[in-house]
Amino acid sequence: MRKFLLAILKFVIFVVFLLAITLFSSVATFRYIFATSQVMIPDIVGKTTDFAADLLSEQHLRLAVVEEQLDSKLPEGHILAQDPLAGTKAPKNQVVRVVISKGLETVPVPDVTGKTLAEAKRLLRQQQFRVGSVMYAHTNEMPADKIFAQTPQANRDGKIGEKVHLMISEGAYKSVMVMPDLVEQQFSYAAQIVEQLGLVVGNIAYEEYESVPPDTVLSHVPKPGALVEEQNMVTFVLSGKPRKSAKQQAEETFSLQYQPMEYTIPPGPFEVEVLAVVKNADGEAEIYRQLVMPGHRVILQIPVIGNTVVELYVDGALEVVQRFQ
Repeated sequence: MRKFLLAILKFVIFVVFLLAITLFSSVATFRYIFATSQVMIPDIVGKTTDFAADLLSEQHLRLAVVEEQLDSKLPEGHILAQDPLAGTKAPKNQVVRVVISKGLETVPVPDVTGKTLAEAKRLLRQQQFRVGSVMYAHTNEMPADKIFAQTPQANRDGKIGEKVHLMISEGAYKSVMVMPDLVEQQFSYAAQIVEQLGLVVGNIAYEEYESVPPDTVLSHVPKPGALVEEQNMVTFVLSGKPRKSAKQQAEETFSLQYQPMEYTIPPGPFEVEVLAVVKNADGEAEIYRQLVMPGHRVILQIPVIGNTVVELYVDGALEVVQRFQ
């Protein structure tokens, strides 16, 4: 009987041992299988969907686009967010859900052809575009100082904040001619020839020569034979005593003084171009041109000679007319 019980005990111990080995092997096998079926989620934020899909495929993962959003930083088609996050583990064939960028909101590009630069700046700012490069060229298609071409073209879809490049007319192509010889001619005749050629009479200087009649042309620049364009300025040296310029005569007639003028820029989202033009006995002159932020106060010192008028423009539009005496 004792031997029988001992045999049964040995058998039970053997069975328990076999069960323990089997259980250990099963756990180890399960852990191995589970470990080999887990993969690390790669970082695909900022990548294109095509690149991300290939990267996930290498890890036996799948890509699914669940949402598209407007974004000012990432271009269209790039991934903004992912789930699960990068660095976490997931089983093979796991779907990685992503949100992709639609880029900036698109709006029609405004048409600024035929407008001045100041008008174009104001219109582009209103439509949330920016002024890009500005170039000038002669053209017969548009008057001087008007925009005759733009890139991107008008009414095409553009991104908010995109730059619009402008081409501004310098007027029609100017005629090129040879400067005639006006030396020894009377100035009245020389000035008439200059105007007929489309040139402009510039500064005049005087030198005294007893043997030369007054107002005779002694020399001029450009010199005879030089190539000149329409609207080029011609300066003269004439015989005779120096004469007072219009500016000198005005300053003798009226005492020059400066008076302050202030203007506060109205509220708004963008800076504006401020231009101040003075008209007095000395003529017309631009005394201020700056880009100024909204709310900023502009303080000007106005040169007053006799009756003086100041015209103040904001982005090309006349805002203030002020008179001084």
